[in-house]
Order: sequence, then C-alpha cells, then structure tokens
Amino acid sequence: MTGGLPEAGMASEQGGGSELSGRLLSFLKQYHLSKQDDAVIAMLKDISAGGRAPRKLGNWGSVSADEVDGALEAFRQWKTQGRPGMPGRYWSRTYSQWLECVVIRQNPDGTLLLGRDVEASGTADYVHPSGIPENLEAREVEGWFVPKEQASPEMPKEQVLRVIADFDGSTIGPEYLALNKGDELVFSHQEDGWAFGRVLRRIGTARLHHDLQAGWYPPDYARLQS
Repeated sequence: MTGGLPEAGMASEQGGGSELSGRLLSFLKQYHLSKQDDAVIAMLKDISAGGRAPRKLGNWGSVSADEVDGALEAFRQWKTQGRPGMPGRYWSRTYSQWLECVVIRQNPDGTLLLGRDVEASGTADYVHPSGIPENLEAREVEGWFVPKEQASPEMPKEQVLRVIADFDGSTIGPEYLALNKGDELVFSHQEDGWAFGRVLRRIGTARLHHDLQAGWYPPDYARLQS
C-alpha cells in the first residue's frame, strides 16, 4: 500500500470553502478509520461557538459553528459518495477472506471501484471493479488522511477518570453513556449536574450493547486516576 492522501488537497476542496473546515474534515476522516468519528463530532459540536463548552481547539484557535457545520456536511457527502480515498478491508465471497484495498470511486450503480492503492489505474491494480458497499469496512492506517504529527490539534492535557460504579444511561436517553465499573473516561465539562465525557477504554462490552462513545454521565460515578 502507498501512503495516504495529502491533507490539503482533497479535504480543502470539500471543506465548504474554509481552510479550517478542510482540516476538520481530514480529522474526521482519519478518526472514521478507527470508528471514533462519532466521538469527534460530539466534541466539535461541544467546543464550537454556541456549543455546550466553547473553547479554543489547541493551536487551531476558536472554531465557529459554521466551520463545524461545513466540515460535517462535507463528511456526510464523502460517506454518501462511497468514502473515496479510504483504506478498507473487503470481504471477498470468492476467496472467503478479507482483502485490503482503497476506495477509488463510487460507480453509477452504487457499487465501489476498489484498488490496491490510491493510484490504481488498470484492472491489474483493482481488488474489485464493483464491490458491494456492505462488504467493506474501514481499515485504520495511521497518518492516512492527516500526517501523524498533525493527527490532532494541540489540546489541553486530558483529564482521565476511572468509572467506580456501573451506570446504564440508555434508560434515560440516547445521549447518556452506558458504563461498566473500571471503564476509563476523558472528562470534558459539567453542566446542570451532569458530566460530559468520551470513553477512552472499556473493560468489556458496554451494558445492553449501548455503544455511545461520548455523552453524559453522573459526575460522582467517575474519579481521577491515581
């Protein structure tokens, strides 16, 4: 496999006309590879102007709601268009195994042209000329959409907490976390008696298969790690 797409090119073109939106789009794509994009989306909405806890995004500075909305819309379009440029694994029914690939483009019929790398230009370079989208999953490759040293903006030191008691937020609402004792959280902020955080590590399967990765929880259910 060759390296990933450059940050500025494809991302800035689809980022809603804003350089920062383009960077945020690349950031979202990179975290999509590790299935953490939902948590990043929640964080961006939270810290943008008008969000629950507006603050500067490290050396990227303040982020407006319009810049976040532009990045999110471009991200939705990218997924609708088949996630071009994404490294993935394709389940081959012919070979009964996963094949590493890169999405070249979406075909008119909705199937995907899958190549061995981003520069695939002929049938010999194709993994599948008309892959079924449902058979494709993202494949995590460090530094693919964003160079490793720029994988995230400079952020304040994270406050990591350990969950001290089980909490099933799914009985309250879809925006509440389900946690097991021993899970680790990154604390974001507190509001109206609830804490907002992102799951850093789970000790097992989330309760009731409620796999929300960022949301609300009772602040006294988690403590700073010693």
